[in-house]
Amino acid sequence: MDQMSRRRTGFLSVLMVLAGITVGSAAASGLTITEVAPSASPEWLELANVGTVAIALGRYVIIDTVDADTIRLPNDSLFPKEYAVVCSDSAALALWHPGIRIVRPIDWSALDNSGAVLKIVDESGVAIDCVDYPSSIAASSSYACLDAERPASAQGTWVLCSDPTPGMPDYNHRWQMVAAPSLSLSPHPFTPDGDRHNDSLAIAIELPLDAEASLSILSLDGTRIRDLGPVHASKVFWDGRDDSGRPAVRGPFVVVARILSNGVASTLRGGGVLWR
Repeated sequence: MDQMSRRRTGFLSVLMVLAGITVGSAAASGLTITEVAPSASPEWLELANVGTVAIALGRYVIIDTVDADTIRLPNDSLFPKEYAVVCSDSAALALWHPGIRIVRPIDWSALDNSGAVLKIVDESGVAIDCVDYPSSIAASSSYACLDAERPASAQGTWVLCSDPTPGMPDYNHRWQMVAAPSLSLSPHPFTPDGDRHNDSLAIAIELPLDAEASLSILSLDGTRIRDLGPVHASKVFWDGRDDSGRPAVRGPFVVVARILSNGVASTLRGGGVLWR
C-alpha cells in the first residue's frame, strides 16, 4: 500500500469511528457489493450473496462514508449465489436490462459521480463489505468486481467495465486475471469456405489485469495479412479475409499478439493453417 493509500485508509477509519461504524468479521454475512454504476441513467449498484444462507436485506444499509448518505434496503430476501440490483427507478432499468432482479430501496441517496466509498453496514453498526470506486466511470460503464464469489471480507479485483452486467456475474473480464499472458488458436486447420463448419478462427487470449494487447495475422515471411487491432475480449475471431476484405491465400499463417504490461513490451505467437 503506498503512502497516499495509507492516508486515505486512515482518514476513512476516522470517519467510520465518528459515524459509529465498526469493522467486524464477514463470516456472519455473505452480502457483498459487486458492481456500481454511479453515472448511469438510472444509476444502480449490484449486491450478491456469496454465503450459504438467505440474507434479509432489510437488516442492512449502504452508507457513503465520506458524505454520510444512506441507502436503506427493503425487507427482501437474497438467496445464496443470487444477485440483485439496487435502483430507485426499477422500471427504467428494466427497459435496458430485462429479466434481472431489481430491488427498489426504501431510501435512495444519489451515488456520487466524483467517486465514493460505499459500505454495507448491518443493524449492529458493523461494516461487512465496501467498495472505493473512482471518479472516471462513464455513463455507459460500471465498476465491477471480477471475483464476486470472494469472501465478503476480501478486497476483490475491481475493473472499469464498458459493458456492464447488472444482476449477473461479470464473466466478460475474467480473462484478465492471470499472472502471465497466453495465446491459443482453434480449429486446426480452419476452413473459411462458407459451409458453416470451421469458418472462423477463434483466437483465445488471457492477460494480466494491467496488460494491453493487439493482434495481427502475418504470413510466414512476415507480411501482414490482417490487423485485428486492440484486444477487448477473451476471444477474437478471424474470418479468413485480409485487410482489403479479400479471402486470404490458403496456407500457414502466424497470429502475433503484441502485449504491453507495466511499460514492458512482449510478444506471443501462434501458428495455424488456413485451408479451403
